[in-house]
Amino acid sequence: MRGSGPLSLETEIVLARLKEFFHEESNWSRKLWDAGTVMSLRELHDAVHWSDRAVLSSSAVKWLARDVERLAGRDAGVGERVTRQQLNQVLRSSLTNGSHSHRALARLTDVIETGYLTRWRDMAITKPVAPERIARAIGSHLLDRGFSTLFLLTWVKSMHKQVLNTADVAEAARMLTEIEEKEFEILIPVERVKDPENNLDNDPAWRNAPSAARWMKANRIHDTSRQGGALVYKVKALDPFAAAEMASQFVERIRARLAYSRRHAQLVTIGHVWVAGDAVQHSLDRPGRGAHILSLSTAKRLFDVRDRAELNNALELASPLTNGAPGPAVSGGWSAIEGLLLSPTDTGEHGGRGVTAADRMAALIACSWPRSELTTLSWSHKPDTSDRLAAELALARTNRDRSLAVSEAIRSGRNLHLREMKTRAALSRMRQLHDHPRQTMGDIEAHMVTAMRRFYRHRNLLMHGAATTVQTLPMALRTAAPLIGAGLDRIAHASLTQDTDAMTLATHARLSLDLLSSSEAGQLVDLLE
Repeated sequence: MRGSGPLSLETEIVLARLKEFFHEESNWSRKLWDAGTVMSLRELHDAVHWSDRAVLSSSAVKWLARDVERLAGRDAGVGERVTRQQLNQVLRSSLTNGSHSHRALARLTDVIETGYLTRWRDMAITKPVAPERIARAIGSHLLDRGFSTLFLLTWVKSMHKQVLNTADVAEAARMLTEIEEKEFEILIPVERVKDPENNLDNDPAWRNAPSAARWMKANRIHDTSRQGGALVYKVKALDPFAAAEMASQFVERIRARLAYSRRHAQLVTIGHVWVAGDAVQHSLDRPGRGAHILSLSTAKRLFDVRDRAELNNALELASPLTNGAPGPAVSGGWSAIEGLLLSPTDTGEHGGRGVTAADRMAALIACSWPRSELTTLSWSHKPDTSDRLAAELALARTNRDRSLAVSEAIRSGRNLHLREMKTRAALSRMRQLHDHPRQTMGDIEAHMVTAMRRFYRHRNLLMHGAATTVQTLPMALRTAAPLIGAGLDRIAHASLTQDTDAMTLATHARLSLDLLSSSEAGQLVDLLE
C-alpha cells in the first residue's frame, strides 16, 4: 500500500467500476452480473449434492461444470498451470455426490480461494491487465465473501488516497479478505406491539421501553423516536452494515410468523436499526436489488391495475425482486419469467422448459444492453463548445435517436467528451462492441445465460429442496435481479407501446443475435425493434 499520488488510467477505471458495482443506484447495464470463481465452484459442489437428492437434474450439473470451466479459464486468480489442469480434470469428470471428484472439487476450491487476490496482484505487477476483468474479479470476490455493498462503497472511495496502481487495489482487497466475522449486537426499535398471548414474555430478544433506553445509553446512541420497546439480537458479520442488514431478515421472519396468529398479533417497527459500538443509524429497509421497470412510468401506466392481462400478472409476481425476502423474490421472479416466455408447444428438450425460458430471457436482456449503455453515454457528452454530436443530440426526440447518434459517432471515430471515469470506461466497452459486434454480444449473452440459469437452479432449490438458507442464494439474487428487471422492462415497453407480446419479442431477440453481422449503428441500436 502506498500514499497519495497520481493514479494510472487503468487504476482510475478499476476504481470507477468498483464504485458502480457496489452502488445501489447503478444502472443495470453497469451492475456486476458475475459470481466470483470461488463462489461458482462452491455452487457446483452444492449442486452435485442437490442432484443426488433429485432437486437438480444431472444435465443441470453438467452444464454448470462446463460453465465454471469457461469462467475459471479466464481467471488469473485460479493459479498456475498445474492447478488449472487438475481443476479441468475434475470439472470434466462424472461428478457424483461423495465421489473422489466431488471431494477433489472441494479441496481445489479451498486451494484457489487461498491466495486468489494475491495472484491477481502479482499478475498486475508483472503485466498489464484488463481493468474491466480485474475489477469484476475483485468486486465479485468481495461481495461473495459477505461484505455489504455500503461498506465496500466506503472502502473503494478511500482507495483514491491509498493506492497508485491496479496492483495496489488488488492488495488492498486482499487485506480486506483477512477480516474475519465478528459478533455484533443489534437493536431494532419498535413503535408498538400487539401481543395478546404474551409471547414476548418468553422471547430473550425482547426489551421493554426502559430496557431499550438503557441499552442505547450504554452504547452512546441518541434516538429521539418514541419507542414501545425493542428487539436485540447478536449476529455474526464482517462489517456493521452487513450486521444491520440482518435486522430486516429477522423482521421479515417475525411478520411471516405473525400471519399465522389467530388473534392478530402485530409488530410495528420504527424503521431503523442500531449496531452496538456504531453511532450510524441504519435503515431497516432491505438494500434494493435494482430490478426497476421504468417503462410503466414512461408510459404513464404505473397506477393502472385494472387489466389482469398476462403482463400485469407477471409484474405482480416479480414485485418482490427489488426488496422482498429471498424466497418470494426467487419464486415470484421465476414464475413471471415462465409465464411470459414459455408456450404450450415448448418441449422438455435441450435441458427442459425452464432452461428454454432462462435462455430466452438472457437473449432478450443481452439485446437490451447496447441501447441502454449508448443512451446513458448520450447524456454524458459534455463538450466545452457545441459539436456535431451535441447538435444531433439536441434534435433527438427519443432515446433511440440519442443512442443512434452516439453509435454513429463511435463507428465513425468521433470523440465523445466525457468528464467521469465511469463513462470513459463505458465508452471503451462500446468501442469494443462496434469493433467486434458478434464476439462482444456473444460474451454479453453468455453472462446473461449464466445468471438466468443460476436463477432457475435456485428456484428449484427453493421449490423442491426448501433451501431457503443456501449460501449461494444472495449471490444468485444479486446477479440476476437487475437483469430480470431490465428484461421485464423491455417486455413491458414492447407491450405498452407496440402491442408486442413477450414471446414475439424473445423470438426477435434470438434472431437479432443470430443475424448480427456488422457494427452498423442501426443494427446495434435496434436489436429489439
